[in-house]
Amino acid sequence: MFRSLKSEAELLLPSTHEVSRGLQEHVLAMMNRDEISILARNDPLITSYGEKLFQKHGHLEHLHQHISCKMRELARLVAAVRQLDSIVIWLADCLCPDKFDIVIKAVKELCGFAQLENKYKIPSLALKLGHSLKKCCRIAICISIKKNDDVKRKSLEDFMYLCDKEWSSEV
Repeated sequence: MFRSLKSEAELLLPSTHEVSRGLQEHVLAMMNRDEISILARNDPLITSYGEKLFQKHGHLEHLHQHISCKMRELARLVAAVRQLDSIVIWLADCLCPDKFDIVIKAVKELCGFAQLENKYKIPSLALKLGHSLKKCCRIAICISIKKNDDVKRKSLEDFMYLCDKEWSSEV
């Protein structure tokens, strides 16, 4: 009961960044009210990802739930990474080369990886998270280029390189 009340109260707080009216009304407003939705709606990179998906598929009402699910998957990943590394606050904090191994470990935990059998309980989620992370990395690279932040861009490109070269063998 307390957790639900807390979640409801946090939903009343204004977001730290702007989201489009369409994403707000058709996707964010329809999300389950819990800690994961709070993280999804307040993480700037996750909402940017949601915006891109909404720009592409927003006219198709049946895909609004899909956009919500993709955003929640990323929020669940951030929450899992937070459990392993308390320095991480947002998804952007995960997209650094030095966090790659922690992200891999969090994905394995989320997807129910059984070390002895070398099998995943939810293998499709591991693949989906890999694709979503790469898309978020591309979004963050574009943001860093617009801000003329070459250090951040280089770090994001290095993370993307690790994803391209190691994701399929690690996950």
